[in-house]
Amino acid sequence: MAAKTGKPETYEEKLLWYATAPRAAVKPLCTIEKRNLVEGFGGTLRGNLVSLKGEHYRKPTRDEALDLARRFRQSCIDEAITKGLLKA
Repeated sequence: MAAKTGKPETYEEKLLWYATAPRAAVKPLCTIEKRNLVEGFGGTLRGNLVSLKGEHYRKPTRDEALDLARRFRQSCIDEAITKGLLKA
């Protein structure tokens, strides 16, 4: 971990950081696509937007965004267990 910020630097540190996140949350998002304002929600862990590979980070409802964050956290847990960084 970085000495001053406490944020993870290596892939393994980030994996554990997200895998041990205490809770998933949602942030409202507004983006511009093709000159239109598009509103939606993004799932977050530890204050950072997260998304699974091949899946867009913005979701139309809060429930879908929260589900995405929880699935991302579970994928981090599964990978950390596979790598031996967490115990099952």
